[in-house]
Amino acid sequence: MDFEYSSKNLDDQATINNPSIDSKEELTNSHVFPSNWPTTRHPSGRGYEVFVGKLPRYCFEFELFSLFERCGQIYEMRLIMNFSDCNCSYAFITYTNRDDAKHCIKELNNYETRPNHLIGACQSVDNCRLFVGGISKKKTANDKNPRGFAFVEYESHKSAAMTRRKLLSRIIQLCG
Repeated sequence: MDFEYSSKNLDDQATINNPSIDSKEELTNSHVFPSNWPTTRHPSGRGYEVFVGKLPRYCFEFELFSLFERCGQIYEMRLIMNFSDCNCSYAFITYTNRDDAKHCIKELNNYETRPNHLIGACQSVDNCRLFVGGISKKKTANDKNPRGFAFVEYESHKSAAMTRRKLLSRIIQLCG
């Protein structure tokens, strides 16, 4: 199971921790966000987001932010974490400029973050498919070759992401 850290989560957490803060400018000044944190709207269209994989398990936001910030202004960073407080080995970095995202892919794909540990960086793809695992492998009349997993297709990436979040939320409710 995993969950995402993003600028919105940081924004909400900072407001909770300091109720006297009224605006994003005050948050920036309170050192919750880097001083050059963008105030632009979310970049629209494709090409702004970079998928970063093969991250070391104990690599955290502060280390990644400084590395990826060298390529351009970051709009949002989502480091996918598990409940053991280590990352799931991948993250999504959204830049405010397409050229910065392209530069990031060129410069940081196969970049050595630690000795003998190369990360991968490529353009993020809006998948419209969810992987469902843990399905019984028993043979039935309708399925003579069960695989134990399936893929579910959605009309849009947004629909697939919303379903994924709802499923994770329900799993957390059942387990907790």
